Amino acid sequence: MTQQASWLAMRPLRGGGDPREAMARRQRMGRANRLIGWVLLPVLLGATISYSYRASSASVEIVATFFSWLLIFLTFVHSGISFYVFGGVRPRATLRVFHVYFGYLTFILVMLSQSTINGPRIFHVVTSILMYIAIVGHTVMGLRYQVLRNRAQRDTPELVPANTR
Repeated sequence: MTQQASWLAMRPLRGGGDPREAMARRQRMGRANRLIGWVLLPVLLGATISYSYRASSASVEIVATFFSWLLIFLTFVHSGISFYVFGGVRPRATLRVFHVYFGYLTFILVMLSQSTINGPRIFHVVTSILMYIAIVGHTVMGLRYQVLRNRAQRDTPELVPANTR
C-alpha cells in the first residue's frame, strides 16, 4: 500500500493499516487537543492568580504549586499531541503553518516563564509578558480556525464525514 498524504500539513500517514483510520485517529486527537487547549486557559489564570497571593498562607502556596504543575503537565500534553498531529510542518507562507509554529514557540515561552518563577523577578516578569502575548495570539488564531470549521460543517454538512462532527 502506498503512503497517502494526510489532510494535516501534508504529513504522511505512518504505520500499517487503513489510512482512513489513521486520519480519523488524528482528527480525534486534534479535537481532544483543542479541548485541552481550552482547559489550559482557566488553569493558566488559576496559576497566575494563586502565584500572586502565594505568600498570604500555606494553603494558597499549595494551590499555587498545584496550578503551576498542572499548567506544565497540560502544556506538555497539548504540545505533544500537536506535534503528533501536525509534526514538523513544511515551512510555507500561510497562516495555518504560522499558527502551528507559533504554538511551538508558545510552548517554549510557557516553559521558560515557569522555569524562572524563583529566578530574578525582572526575568520572570519579561518571560511572563512574552508568554501571555504568545498565548493570546495563539488563541486568536485558534478561534479563527474554529469559526471556519463550524462554518464548513453548517454550510455543507453532507460533505463532512460523520466521524468529524
